[in-house]
Amino acid sequence: MKLKTLTLDNYRGFKHFTGEFEPDVNILVGLNGTGKTSLLEAISIAYGQFMSGFGTSTDRGIHISETHLARINVGNDEFSMEYQIPCRISASTAEPHNTEYPMNWERFRNSVKKNTKTTIVREQKNSAQFLQKMVQEGANPTLPVVAYYGTDRLFNQNIGPTKKMPKLSNASRLEGYTDWLKPRTSYGHFVNWLYHETMASFERELEIQEQRHSSSLVKSNHFQARLDELQQALNQVLLPSGWSNVRYSSKAGQIVATHKKQGDVPINLLSDGVRNILGLIADIAYRAIKLNPHIGNGILKSVEGIVLIDEVDMHLHPQWQQHIVKSIQAAFPKIQFILTTHSPQVLGNVAAINIKLIKQTSEGYYTLENPAQSYGLSSNDILDEVMNTDVVNEQLSRNQDVFAKLESINTLIADKKYSEAEEQIQRLEEEIEGEIPELVKAKLSIELAGWDD
Repeated sequence: MKLKTLTLDNYRGFKHFTGEFEPDVNILVGLNGTGKTSLLEAISIAYGQFMSGFGTSTDRGIHISETHLARINVGNDEFSMEYQIPCRISASTAEPHNTEYPMNWERFRNSVKKNTKTTIVREQKNSAQFLQKMVQEGANPTLPVVAYYGTDRLFNQNIGPTKKMPKLSNASRLEGYTDWLKPRTSYGHFVNWLYHETMASFERELEIQEQRHSSSLVKSNHFQARLDELQQALNQVLLPSGWSNVRYSSKAGQIVATHKKQGDVPINLLSDGVRNILGLIADIAYRAIKLNPHIGNGILKSVEGIVLIDEVDMHLHPQWQQHIVKSIQAAFPKIQFILTTHSPQVLGNVAAINIKLIKQTSEGYYTLENPAQSYGLSSNDILDEVMNTDVVNEQLSRNQDVFAKLESINTLIADKKYSEAEEQIQRLEEEIEGEIPELVKAKLSIELAGWDD
C-alpha cells in the first residue's frame, strides 16, 4: 500500500516528473510554485480508484483544469494556450507480489471532455471490495489508514458530541474511510467516537466491578485500552506545547485538555497550532482504531497506511516544529507519511534521506533528490544548503532593516571610512540593545586597520 514511485506526465505544472519515496517519512521541499501540493494531489488521485472500492469513501479523478497547459506558437507572433493530452499519473507500491494490493497502476485523461480512466481498474476496485466483503462477513483483515490533510484542515472548534451519530459498536469499520480526502469534515466523527468510547469504558468498568465475584468475570476493558493508546499518542505529539490528557469530560460535557499551569481547558479555547495538531493526530488515531478494532493493544504502533499532510509546520512555534515529524512518526511508526514544509526547523531534525527536493533537470523535467546533509544543521545552513536560498539566506534569517545597516557598515569599512562606520555601529548597537557577532567583527576590522596605519 505504501507508495514507492510516482510518475506524472502533463499534470499541472509538470510536463514530466518522476520520483521515488521512502517507506516511512518523505518531506517535499521546494520554492512556492514548484509543485509540492500538486504532488500530494496527484498521489491522492492515484489512490482514489482503490478507495472508491469501499462503499464509504469517494474517488477523485483528474480535472481538466489540472491538465498541463502549453504555450503554442500559432504564427504572426501570436500564441495559444492548449491542454496537453494525455495527462497521466502512474504509481507503484513497495508491497510484495503476494499481497491483495496492485503493484503498479496508472490513471490518465486522454480527452478534454472525457473522464479519468484507470489501468487495471478492476484489480484496484476488486482489492478494496475483497477487503470490504471480508469485513462484512465477520473476518478481521487489517485495513490501511489512508488520508489527505490539506492546508484547510483547521478543525471546527465548535463541534461537540451528538446523540444522532451512531455509536462505535453500531457503525461499520469502513466508516474509517469516510471523508479521507477532506478529514476536517470528519472531526465530528472523532468527537462522537471519543464520547461513546468514554461512555462504553465507564460501563465496562461497572461490569467488571459488578462481576468481580462471578465465575464469568469480565477481565478486560478494551475500550479503556484504546483510549489509553490515543492518550499516549496525543501526549507524545503535544509535549512541546505543555498540553496533555486530552479526553471527554462528562462534567464539562465536551473534550478538554490539561495544562500544568492553566488546568483543564476545553479544546475549542486552545490556540490554532494546538488544535490543528490535536485534530490531526486524533483523526489519524480514530481512523486506525475504527478500521481495525480487532487488533487490541498496540494498534497505533502496528497499523500501516499512507497519510499526506500539506504544510506540517502550519501554526506551530519554531521549537515545536523541530520535534513534530519525529513525534508523528513515533506515534504511528508503520504509516508512510508524505509531507510538505517551508520550515528549516523541521528539516534540520530529520535525516537527509527523508527530505525530497523538487529539482528540474537540464531537459526541463522534474525529479526528487536528497540533500547531502540536513540532520543537525542550523536553520541558516538549511536555508543555504538545503533550501537553496543562496545569497538571500541572510535576508531570510535576519530583520531586513538590520541586514541593510550591516551591509552599509561593511561597505564603509571596505571604503576605509572608519569614523562613519563606527558611528553607524554605535547607533545600531543602541537600536538592537546590545552586540551581535557581525558588529564585533566590524569593530575588530576597524581596530586592525588602525594597527596597519
